[in-house]
Amino acid sequence: MKKYKSYLESLVTNRKNKTIESFKSSQKILTLDETVDFIKENCKEFLKYPVKIKRGIYNDNDYLYIEPVERHSLENLDFYNLIIDNDPSWEGYPKRLKSLCCILKGKPNLGNKFYYVIPVDGSKWGLCTGSDLFVSFNYLEKNTNNLYINEFFDILNIIISDNYLEYICDKCNGTGKNDLGEECEYCQNGTIDFQFNMKLDDTNYDIFKKQLDKIDSILNKNPRFRTTFMTELFKFYYIYDNDTLFNMIIDLMNPIKNNFKIQTLKKLYNSSKYRKEIWTESPCILIYDEVSEDIFNKLNIQIRE
Repeated sequence: MKKYKSYLESLVTNRKNKTIESFKSSQKILTLDETVDFIKENCKEFLKYPVKIKRGIYNDNDYLYIEPVERHSLENLDFYNLIIDNDPSWEGYPKRLKSLCCILKGKPNLGNKFYYVIPVDGSKWGLCTGSDLFVSFNYLEKNTNNLYINEFFDILNIIISDNYLEYICDKCNGTGKNDLGEECEYCQNGTIDFQFNMKLDDTNYDIFKKQLDKIDSILNKNPRFRTTFMTELFKFYYIYDNDTLFNMIIDLMNPIKNNFKIQTLKKLYNSSKYRKEIWTESPCILIYDEVSEDIFNKLNIQIRE
């Protein structure tokens, strides 16, 4: 576990710094008048459906124009984002790894300032079932002993990169002796220790799938080893029915089973959902909430809470 945690901390810290710098470089500072003019010209949908969308950021400016740029999870690896962006089951959703993540009708958690988010016309949004993506995979939680999505992938990686798995030897059926009563040459006292010693790739969907297929090929050589692995990963909460590891993960993350939605701005405006994470690939205007009244008065709109 120590190897994986050290690897995770180093990689995430490096990506976090790059994400923060990339996000800063994507911002353009605007004046109040420039912001009003831009919204009137490019955000007509928002003027018709002024829904409360907010985001917290570390910034000292009041008005910003932002285009989503490549981003990474600030505290975890990107396996769930990789699957959302590439698997056919998530077709039509905005890309997570190039998006602006926000809160619908609620208060953000991060940042020294909170901003209203106003998308350009034609925006498309992914809607989570919870206030954070991590707590939105209810189907996965139900089938994995209440693990959040980031915890699930942490456990998977720890098993594959660090842990030794002990399973019963099928040559001697766990007795430690062969047919002649001698010590079994394939095990030690009836059990075998195995270590994958692999690090899964969270940057390339095809490589990630091939790595899981390789793990499956190893597991399928010994049913007892596969049972040991699945017990360690799922605690038998999930009925895997000898399916591939990749297909199981895709099923656990299925957006329909986890009640994710693709939404337009109009649907968000009419939604009864409160404090849900949403994300979009569309460019947006950000307005510091403490000066927002000036602009909303100029635009003659009232934000729907």
